[in-house]
Amino acid sequence: MKFSSSYRVAPADQRCMWMTAGVLTYQLCDRDFECAGCPLDAAMRNAYERPESVLPPARDRRPLRPGHFYTAEHCWVDVRSPRVVRIGVEPGFAIRLKEADGISLPPAGKLLHEREAAVWCSFDDAMVPIRLPFDMRVRESNRGVRSRPALVAEDPYEAGWLLEADVVPDHLDGRRVMAAGEAEKMYVKDEEAFRSTLGASASALLGAAGPTMQDGGEVASTPLAMMGAARYCALVGRVYCKVV
Repeated sequence: MKFSSSYRVAPADQRCMWMTAGVLTYQLCDRDFECAGCPLDAAMRNAYERPESVLPPARDRRPLRPGHFYTAEHCWVDVRSPRVVRIGVEPGFAIRLKEADGISLPPAGKLLHEREAAVWCSFDDAMVPIRLPFDMRVRESNRGVRSRPALVAEDPYEAGWLLEADVVPDHLDGRRVMAAGEAEKMYVKDEEAFRSTLGASASALLGAAGPTMQDGGEVASTPLAMMGAARYCALVGRVYCKVV
């Protein structure tokens, strides 16, 4: 059989977290790239001792706000009336967006379908999508975060909100959104997955480059600087936004 092309690395839609982070070049997968419960994922976590000195310090996780709904994609949903919701990102995801240099928000009146990217956060030449598990029609976008993207990380529940939208009330059920307690358990696991993968990536980079760069400078101290925008956004998208 003759193939029209070949890959030195896996194409973007055929990568697990470890390939996305650059730790593995290629790995066949029979789990539809769902890393949770994967034997390879467990083996990789055991194989690497995370170099905490090159990772950002583990932060005290800010608690989720009670009374809000939460999505698997790490967004909060505040019901303002039976058909109107305000939407933002939960604090753990928000901190991963603190270095974004721009945010693209949809205009009022735009209809967004389930799992369609509602908002894009840009990092140099790469982007992280923010998705929601239900249809909605945008009523208003927050102009404040458009001019100052850091608000999303600094004040995710108040000044850093993203959208207000009309939704069908039936969409706010247990299949699409969660209460704070249930969401917290999922978010803690995702945070650990992100840090484990990041730690392995840092180990691989330090093993190749040594403790300093060739010009004598120090190793990059932030995940974005260490991985580069493309890899960082791909990893954030896979872990927090469930981009496959």
